Amino acid sequence: MMLVNLGCGKTYHTGWKNYDFVAPDENVIQHDLLTGVPLPDGVVDVVYHSHVLEHFSREAGVTFLKECYRVLKRGGIIRIAVPDLENICRAYLASVDEVRSGRENSQYDHQWMIIELIDQLVRSSDGGEMAGYWKKKSLPNKEFIYQRLGQEFARYRAYIEQAQIYDHVQPLPTWRQKFRAFLAGCKVEDIQYIDFRSKGEIHRWMYDEVSLTILLKDLGFQDIKVCEFAKSNIQDWADYQLEIRDGVILKPDSLIIEARKP
Repeated sequence: MMLVNLGCGKTYHTGWKNYDFVAPDENVIQHDLLTGVPLPDGVVDVVYHSHVLEHFSREAGVTFLKECYRVLKRGGIIRIAVPDLENICRAYLASVDEVRSGRENSQYDHQWMIIELIDQLVRSSDGGEMAGYWKKKSLPNKEFIYQRLGQEFARYRAYIEQAQIYDHVQPLPTWRQKFRAFLAGCKVEDIQYIDFRSKGEIHRWMYDEVSLTILLKDLGFQDIKVCEFAKSNIQDWADYQLEIRDGVILKPDSLIIEARKP
């Protein structure tokens, strides 16, 4: 079987063909996924990508999913994980209700949910408001954020506490950025903004169960269903530990959807 993990980062299994824009090591093939999937038609049994689709514009996301459809065999499976817009919105509304009810310290959860909902769409520098919040010395709602984001937050916060780095510092411009600003006759902050927004860090679109299901159906996929982290029609899914590692869910804020190419 040919199993393909697109935009894998450092979360991959060596039994798969792993691709990303930047290869972190020799087990990952470097490729610009905006130009397509570098495989022939109808040769892949499984296509998987986790927290990748939201980094493409809506139009580019459609093109990317068409490429996934193209490389799949008939009967092949696609499994997609994205931040769950519905879940985030419901958690935000719940936090508003908690503040109004007078629950102690609920304002911290409410503040976080605004950041989780908006920051990765609008940020203009590395980490954005999210990194600034995570670097606060006093963080009374650590457990709430961990429940929302899992290991991503736990690892980052552990590093901050161990290194005692609590202040969020904006990155200084590089000499290249200063030189480009000089040539363009603009502020160096403008060049920094352009450079950042052209990177893959920001979210350019968001999905919920309804919108992603409709999109997959429009592209020709069938048997579309929401899945749990530990369950899949992919053979031996749990053994690959792409979403659960050592019993811990890696990205608990995810919406997981599987579908088949007819």
